Amino acid sequence: MKTRLVRGVIKIAIFIVIALFFSSCVSGYAQFYKPNPYLEAIKPTIKFLDKNENPKIIYSNNMANDVLEVLSNHYTIIGESAFNGKPEEEWLLKDFAKQIGATIVLYHVQYTNTEQGIKFVPQQQTTQVNLNTNSRSSSIYNGGVGNSYGSATTYGTLTTTTNQAVPYAVHRYDQNAVFFAPITTKFKLGIFVNSLTQEMRQILQRNNGVVVKIVYKSTPAFYANILSNDIIIGINDIEIGEHNFNSVLGAIPAGEKIKIVAIRNGQEKAFDVVLE
Repeated sequence: MKTRLVRGVIKIAIFIVIALFFSSCVSGYAQFYKPNPYLEAIKPTIKFLDKNENPKIIYSNNMANDVLEVLSNHYTIIGESAFNGKPEEEWLLKDFAKQIGATIVLYHVQYTNTEQGIKFVPQQQTTQVNLNTNSRSSSIYNGGVGNSYGSATTYGTLTTTTNQAVPYAVHRYDQNAVFFAPITTKFKLGIFVNSLTQEMRQILQRNNGVVVKIVYKSTPAFYANILSNDIIIGINDIEIGEHNFNSVLGAIPAGEKIKIVAIRNGQEKAFDVVLE
């Protein structure tokens, strides 16, 4: 009986290990992946990972700053993933990055909580059954009655299923990943800009202008010392805002020298830039 009980416990342990293994192979990074909504439009300008290459996986303690740093090296975001669950092995992240062609992945993992409880695992137990039966028969012969007696033993097995209570504790983590691929096109100016926020408008006491989010390295803007968070308010004496930044810049041919006026730390600065 003790041997059967030990075997039952071993079966339960094997069942749990197998279940955990197969569940962990379903990557949360793949399940919760969201591609860049503009990915199809920018695909011609991106160089995806080759099949014989491996992506670079980088752990980050400051995702906001590190994302901007990667972008400034002429990369673009092709997708992101964020979820909460058990910590995943890095090889799952690497494998998924290869599937989508990402050359660099930044990721961060942060503990959130521990879930505890009890799982009920079905356990089958087989026991041997011995069934004894007695028989009696009567017969009439030569005017008399005779009785005969006998017994028989039947052997078999009985299988029963019970639910075994197994305690568990699962540590949960917020897991975030950003997937990058390099940009192959040449930058005319070399900046990425955003609209002014309402807070910026209040501080500057103006509505027009665009804020520099990224300065790509080794570009005209980079060599002209334009910095992230500079607020561009003019190009060649034309007042600039989110409504006309791209059109004004696009109308100027490569090789021409332009004057950019920007606000930095509350002061206006002028930059001479030769477009490429």
